Amino acid sequence: MSDVDGKKLGECQRELEGSPYHPLEDELTSGFLRSLVQRLSAHGEFVGQHRPEVETDSPRIGRDPVIFMRTRTLGFAAALESILHDLDRREDFPHSLLNIVGLETSPLLNESQDPSARSLPSDDEEILLSKPANPEQVQIARHLEKYGAVLVQGPRALGRTHTIANLIGHLLAQGKSVLVTSHTAKALRVLRDQVVPTLQPYASAS
Repeated sequence: MSDVDGKKLGECQRELEGSPYHPLEDELTSGFLRSLVQRLSAHGEFVGQHRPEVETDSPRIGRDPVIFMRTRTLGFAAALESILHDLDRREDFPHSLLNIVGLETSPLLNESQDPSARSLPSDDEEILLSKPANPEQVQIARHLEKYGAVLVQGPRALGRTHTIANLIGHLLAQGKSVLVTSHTAKALRVLRDQVVPTLQPYASAS
């Protein structure tokens, strides 16, 4: 449209930004559109509450409301980021949630609690755990004895350090040597403090 007056178009833009026009408004919004099409061209036409169906050389504006739907991926991304942020700082997890993600387990020993509160004696003479143990720790020791390897997964504050310290005592009681590796030296020092005092002199964190 080569005959559009840029000055009038600028006026329409400022009017739109400074007025409370809304797509669902009836008379007020229609009045603005009627004024807009006439400013664009002397032959402009506002056709009312339906879509212009015939092409013309002059501008025509009509209103034909629709519902526009699409996937709001930004909302999902923000929600997932919020969940990951919470998981990184959470110290306890519902056991029902752990079951959903595949970690079927009964309530585990929390490192911040008294270990004897949930301790169970092992009736297996070959399981020589040096600290009070819950059923999961006994099961891990038995699995280790049977298969020679075990993979234990779980989020924070579910007794992982206590479990490792218990297994260290179990393996040392069998006359074995134990090598523990970690990404940080701090984690090794924390683990050493979890080992029973009588075995700590034999453990070095480096």
